[in-house]
Amino acid sequence: MLEEPTVSRNMHASLFNTLFRQSEHFIDLYEACSGFRLDKNDLKPFALDSDLIDRPFINDASHITSDKRLILMAEHLSNPKRNVAQRDLLYYTSLVQQWLTSEGKSMSRGASFDIPMPEFYIIYSGKQTFNEQYLTFGNSFLRVNAKLVDIDFDKLTDKQPSNILAGYSFFLKQMEVKQAEGETRTAAFNYAVQQCIRNSYLHGIVEKEEFMMFNQALIDFLYPTAEQLQEYALAKAKEEGVERGLEQGLEQGLEQGLEQGLEQGLERGQLKQLVFQIHRKLLKSKTREQIIDELEMDEDGIRVLDDFDSYAHLL
Repeated sequence: MLEEPTVSRNMHASLFNTLFRQSEHFIDLYEACSGFRLDKNDLKPFALDSDLIDRPFINDASHITSDKRLILMAEHLSNPKRNVAQRDLLYYTSLVQQWLTSEGKSMSRGASFDIPMPEFYIIYSGKQTFNEQYLTFGNSFLRVNAKLVDIDFDKLTDKQPSNILAGYSFFLKQMEVKQAEGETRTAAFNYAVQQCIRNSYLHGIVEKEEFMMFNQALIDFLYPTAEQLQEYALAKAKEEGVERGLEQGLEQGLEQGLEQGLEQGLERGQLKQLVFQIHRKLLKSKTREQIIDELEMDEDGIRVLDDFDSYAHLL
């Protein structure tokens, strides 16, 4: 297995994304940002598809109104990075392209039509104070104004346990308290969970075993990237190769045995990596042709795919 995870520095963003990509939770966030209360039926999730776009360019949380008039976009920020407005513009452009595809519309055709307009919000949970109310980007021709909303628990107007934003902010506050006392992020995470349960925040969420999936480190542990799998497979192959080489070295001479054992170990590691990659594609319901194309398989790889059950024990 991969190295056991601890609570990641990116946990705040992971939890934010998971909570507020759900419309019934996003309405609490939107009310704190705009002062308007929406019904969950007034909007639906509309975020960038992570299968189509590289992971670093996925926006945090966005929803489109039921009348397709507005795209409401919220980006989480825990550090004072000032390029969020620029990123918002790129996200919005990609979302419009995704909307055009979903609606079967094309800008190259002669018919005129309206596209959903954006509302930009930056949800700030850091310690440094911002003097600005908006982070902006552009000029008189094109300008992005992203409203900055500080969600520090002490500054929230609605602290009712039923408010999901209040629960999220309360959770972060409890982690901050324990980390300030010198506790590890993992210990602070567990403490925050218990405090939420005791005070009824994030009710029905933190009690679930799946809540640990909000921890980005655990997500990476359970669903490693191709690069992580390759690194792990090669390291494991080297270890197995050296062990096998030591055994063979007793009969063939140490140097020759190590060399041959390492070579065999690397081959086994590469096979494991391929099996992991195929497994992940199958979980996404990819077809045989898609898997072959996306993994650029040779004849040996196709043979493993077609007889995958025989290799499943390597997972």
